[in-house]
Amino acid sequence: MKIFHPLHATAWSIRTSGFPILAVGEGGKILARLRSQKQAGYIEVPDGTSYLLHLYWTGSGRLVLYRYRPEDGLPQIGEAFEVTHGLPDWLEGEAREYVVRAISPLPDP
Repeated sequence: MKIFHPLHATAWSIRTSGFPILAVGEGGKILARLRSQKQAGYIEVPDGTSYLLHLYWTGSGRLVLYRYRPEDGLPQIGEAFEVTHGLPDWLEGEAREYVVRAISPLPDP
């Protein structure tokens, strides 16, 4: 389904464009991998999407998670969650594993 993506809904600058947005289905299954974009437009979201998970890294390197309803305008679900001391209870399955990999340090060569 096509969903309208308003201006600056997921990216506020060039630096924040291209951050991952996951289309998450039942049980935390990742249905699609999308990218944040600064300009308004439409995004293609798979049927069965429960929510969109936006991973946003702040300028100081902290990871913040945003959840959006898969509807026009991308309304936010609840408060943003800053990943500093663990992960939120609502994050499960493949989506949880993706976030864990995203915050894990790279191994030494």
